[in-house]
Amino acid sequence: MKKKSNSNITLKILAVFIAVLMWTYVMSEVNPRVSKELQSIDVELMNLNFAKESNLVLMEPKEPKVNVKLAGRRNDIIGIDKDDVKATVDLRGATEGINKFPIYLETSNKVEVVDYYPKEALVNFDAIVSKENKVTLRTLGKVKKGHSPGDGTVKPQSVYIKGPRTLVNTVSQVVAMVELTEVSEDIKTTVPLKIINDKGKEIIGLEKDPNVVEVNIPIYKVKSVPVEVNTKNEPFKGYKVTNISVEPETVDIRGYEEGIKNITKVETEELDIGYLSNDITKEVKLLPINNGEILNNGVVKVSVDVEKIIKRTFKYGVGDITITNQPGDLEIDKENSTQEISITIQGVESIVNNVEKDDITPYINLKDLEKGAHKVSLNVIGGSDFEVVSKSKEEIDIILKEVNSEEVITNNEDDNDNKSNDNSKEKEPISGNDEGLEKYENETKDNENQGESTDAEENTSDANKEENLDE
Repeated sequence: MKKKSNSNITLKILAVFIAVLMWTYVMSEVNPRVSKELQSIDVELMNLNFAKESNLVLMEPKEPKVNVKLAGRRNDIIGIDKDDVKATVDLRGATEGINKFPIYLETSNKVEVVDYYPKEALVNFDAIVSKENKVTLRTLGKVKKGHSPGDGTVKPQSVYIKGPRTLVNTVSQVVAMVELTEVSEDIKTTVPLKIINDKGKEIIGLEKDPNVVEVNIPIYKVKSVPVEVNTKNEPFKGYKVTNISVEPETVDIRGYEEGIKNITKVETEELDIGYLSNDITKEVKLLPINNGEILNNGVVKVSVDVEKIIKRTFKYGVGDITITNQPGDLEIDKENSTQEISITIQGVESIVNNVEKDDITPYINLKDLEKGAHKVSLNVIGGSDFEVVSKSKEEIDIILKEVNSEEVITNNEDDNDNKSNDNSKEKEPISGNDEGLEKYENETKDNENQGESTDAEENTSDANKEENLDE
């Protein structure tokens, strides 16, 4: 009986052992243990509101990911996907800057997490800040021809920018853009603002308070006027200013039409030319104008040319002197009259050095003079760009003598030729000798009238002679 009982126990143990072997075979061959990797599983950011309450904003990563390796029986793991794995990060305790938070994983009880990467999430938080920025006005396009935009204004002149600190710190300008193409009247409008970084690109994601500004831009009329140079004092003794030039010769001014229509020139500040003995070129400021504005930089370049004043003396004989109103029956006794006179002129070196003797005309007037010795005034006609400063004689001594009839006729013909030559030879009076010119012109007219009268008298005389001969 006892022997039979022991035999049953042995059989039972053997049966259990065989069953274990069969289960092990089935599990390893029919439903084996396998592993599976899931890529880029979304990580949920938990308690983000705590960061917002601390005035923080998440900068990156906006959508963190994690890679997970799972293991389990093939039948259990084959149907597992990313939605069956939950990855979370608890953001409580976040501070400004980069924070490290552990990543937690949850999955089905039938599978296990073998490994995952990364184990921690690097989360960057930025503080929310507010900064005041000045509004910059920018214009696009060109106004209508003959007009110019004035300095525009914006209201308010500054706005507050709010957002993450690192983003706010990249703000370079807050810009109000206004279109000016073909505009000819004042602009008053409201425009939205753009936030620009230091690379010239618009920044998105920042708050503006306010979002729009009011813009006013005056549109002025433009016109060109000449520049007038003002000087003071005189150059060094013995020198003269020969030319003053300015560059540019004209400048543009702008303003409302009523305000600038009577402006005909723009003047410079006084340029001191005292004691100059050499040419100079200087930049001189322009004087401001009323009811308008000068468009260039308000400075012109003024050049002053200075030359030395010199004298030259020319000598003339009595034969070189022009005679006006000479009596037809008289002539100058050249041998017994004044033989030589000297005339001195003065002017700038470049002019005086080019003056010829023939450019100066000494002349005398013999009107109403009779035969015999006379003292007559010596007059001089010169050029307009130099002056006669002295004559060796104010009066010259002449002797008028009679000429025979043939000589009178010949002399009259010569006089007519000389008159024709004198009329074709134009002379300009020197500066300061206008009276001499007028006197010369009057004397010449008198001489012409006297010549006409003499011709008439000669014709009458000839007629009387013929009547006498007939008798």
